[in-house]
Amino acid sequence: MSEQFNKGKQLIVAIILGILTYWLFAQSFLNIAPHVQRFYHVDMSIVNIAVSLTSLLTGVFIV
Repeated sequence: MSEQFNKGKQLIVAIILGILTYWLFAQSFLNIAPHVQRFYHVDMSIVNIAVSLTSLLTGVFIV
């Protein structure tokens, strides 16, 4: 029983770390999004879609 409880604890820690990684990526990209928009001369909606898709794929691969 203790081994099963330990595996459950590890799974919870892994999920929390995955969520933190996703959140940190999104927060860091919010800081550089205007620079990316100016550098590539694209509309902010395109940058938002790119961030959303990248975040989605990152979240899927983490979990």
